[in-house]
Amino acid sequence: MAHTPAPGLVDRLKESKRRFDFLTEQLTRPEVISNRSEFSKLSRERSDLEEIVTSAERYLSSLDAYSQARLLLEDSRSADLHELAQSELNT
Repeated sequence: MAHTPAPGLVDRLKESKRRFDFLTEQLTRPEVISNRSEFSKLSRERSDLEEIVTSAERYLSSLDAYSQARLLLEDSRSADLHELAQSELNT
């Protein structure tokens, strides 16, 4: 059973991660720290993204592991490797 993410999903998740990283970096800048309004605004946005980004990282990691196991399964000439890849796909 192949898993293909919805069109554009991976791109949206990666963009959320980039935005989260940008906000994290911005919140360390002295000019942002000294501006309470800006600091608060960026902190709220970062907080809103945190759970999404954490889940996205797990999802993308799982998607990558799945893809690697599928490739191993398809390219495997060794019965042991084939069995290992099949067990990874079933977990």
